[in-house]
Amino acid sequence: MDLIQGKVPGLSITRVDGNNPNAGASFQMRGITSISGSQSPLIVIDGVPGGNLDLLMQDDIASIDVLRDGSAAAIYGTRGNGGVILITTKRGRSGEPQFNLTTFAQRDYVAKKPRYLTADEFRKVAPNYDEGSDTDVYDMLLNKDNLSQYYTLNASGGTDKSNYRAAVYYNKGEGIAKRNERDQYGGRINVNANGLQGKLTLQTNLAVNFNKADLLGGNNGDFEQAVQRNPTSPLMKDGKYVNPSGYNVYNPIGRLEQELYYRDQQTLQGDAKLSLELVKDLRASVFGGISRNTYNNRQFRTKDSKSSIDSYEGRGYAYKGNFMLLEKTLDLTLDYVKTINDDHRITAVGGYSYFFSTTETYNMNNSGFLTDGFQDWNMGNGLFLREGKAGMGSAKSEYALIAFFGRVNYSYRDKYFAQAIFRYEGSTKFGPNNKWAPFPSVSVGWNLHEESFLKHSSFVDQLKLRVGYGVTGNSGFASYNSMVLLGTGGAYPLDGLFPKQWALPAIPTRT
Repeated sequence: MDLIQGKVPGLSITRVDGNNPNAGASFQMRGITSISGSQSPLIVIDGVPGGNLDLLMQDDIASIDVLRDGSAAAIYGTRGNGGVILITTKRGRSGEPQFNLTTFAQRDYVAKKPRYLTADEFRKVAPNYDEGSDTDVYDMLLNKDNLSQYYTLNASGGTDKSNYRAAVYYNKGEGIAKRNERDQYGGRINVNANGLQGKLTLQTNLAVNFNKADLLGGNNGDFEQAVQRNPTSPLMKDGKYVNPSGYNVYNPIGRLEQELYYRDQQTLQGDAKLSLELVKDLRASVFGGISRNTYNNRQFRTKDSKSSIDSYEGRGYAYKGNFMLLEKTLDLTLDYVKTINDDHRITAVGGYSYFFSTTETYNMNNSGFLTDGFQDWNMGNGLFLREGKAGMGSAKSEYALIAFFGRVNYSYRDKYFAQAIFRYEGSTKFGPNNKWAPFPSVSVGWNLHEESFLKHSSFVDQLKLRVGYGVTGNSGFASYNSMVLLGTGGAYPLDGLFPKQWALPAIPTRT
């Protein structure tokens, strides 16, 4: 998305974690549009709303269109409040097969370090706190040999009746911090076919991404520790990592060696559009899309780690978590295009839209392991499970969205434009008294550069005046917020006994 940074008025793209290959960018297009709801624009990839940017490579993008004002974004109803970014990927072309290979490498350096005391400077300022070592933890946290590599190979070809474009890629991204990297590979294929003398067309897309990320490094807290710690404090004693004494301090180098945090992720998006020309100027289309994003998190902390000592009685810690997001889209549309005397052009679209989303999560954690050797692959043998201290959780949420919509565009000689949109949408996220709402919009435009007094101007390439009014909504909040929910909590007696009094099964022993 850095490709459009600075090219769209009002669109702010921020990367708060710098070159961290596992951190995405945050977007804000229309200012602060909500107190508690989403403020980010809706990403639509090849007609599929909520598109995952992990599925996009730079070479896949054919165009990026931005709907910034409310009159244009109103057709997306409750999801258009933060604006809309429409991304269209490249499609196949007729002709001989063509192959393209793109590759580049990236190396990151620290341009300027923060100013902090060296060990010698610290001894002069606070000689009573000299612990005898000389450490530059900030420098030790840097991955000075980082090298990110990107490779993309694509092929395209076909005939006038059918064509294709396929691409595969491999990326290895390394951050400037240690234990901060991401390996990913995937591909995208697009197939287009037409029949019945061009009256019937079929367009299909399939994209997949597999990645494995090391999420332990790149922690801002590690670098905070590096600049605030006593540089004479040792990192190790007697072959073991030690933590300095004091409030809110720890050994960041020890943390990197005594903990792990990995994520394995798989993302998929597929869509297909079938269009049929019913009569001249009128075409009916069916569009269906599905996207699935899943990942597994695994964490482990050794018995000697500070986190284990502080929170888990020095008995180690293991965690596993699973996440799955499944989204389905179905659109039924009628498109009408009419040109009259080469001066008047009318385009209209009307249809029905259905969207359904399911999120499932599961996690478990345990502690009290006899050894660190199994890491998080010996979950059931942690003693916290027998002591009732282990954790387990799962959740599922769903929501559906249904809409009826229409849009009419009119242009006269490509100088004057008018647009009207109406969308009537309902979402299960809202309460029973506010589930459905209308989203109308109107706008007019004037291409000033097409007028005779500017058409041949040498200093104006394009100048357009546009005025519009539109209504959008915001559904960027969790499901079930409008409902009274039943939850569990606290301790409840079972057969007159509370949990601490429950009889646990005896642990078998062997002699």
